[in-house]
Amino acid sequence: MKLKNNSILKKIGDTYTILPLSDHSLDLDIILKVNPVGAFIYECLKEETTEEEVLTKILAKYEVSKEIAQADLDEFLAKLNAKGLLCM
Repeated sequence: MKLKNNSILKKIGDTYTILPLSDHSLDLDIILKVNPVGAFIYECLKEETTEEEVLTKILAKYEVSKEIAQADLDEFLAKLNAKGLLCM
């Protein structure tokens, strides 16, 4: 899985936002505000990877149980996929 080339991650102050890349009008429905963990996952997905590899990176970087990390990762991937930002 990998991110499509149709978005960018921007940090403005303490807020991370995923914005669409488009030659047309800005599609406000695609904008996602994410926390630092979401930004970390987004960065991991810039290269072809597996869900298990991303989970391993999350567990190495953050103090969180595998169950919580997996649930959060599943939810975030579902949001990216629903917005058309992810190649599965």
